[in-house]
Amino acid sequence: MIISCNICNKVFLKTKSMTNHRRWHNKTNPQWKGSKVGLSALHEWIKNRKLKSLICEKCKRKSFLDLANISGEYKRDINDFQWLCRRCHMISDNRMKNLTSWRG
Repeated sequence: MIISCNICNKVFLKTKSMTNHRRWHNKTNPQWKGSKVGLSALHEWIKNRKLKSLICEKCKRKSFLDLANISGEYKRDINDFQWLCRRCHMISDNRMKNLTSWRG
């Protein structure tokens, strides 16, 4: 029996596959946490959706880049993150001050 989705017209051979597909359209998956997601999962979600820059968005140097949160609120908003080099990321998170004060 061939079944097709009434939203996107994707064709399925089994009813179970179609049921799972409908859940995906409705976003009623019980594992979906929405805005209550953890930090690592949120970073992974953003990485999959935000284009990676080739240079640091702050100092414009070409280096290893980290995904850094801008507001500190960790919202599920792509525009609230930017690609920064490690140095700029540590400065923006105030970790550079802690590192220099620890050294004495």
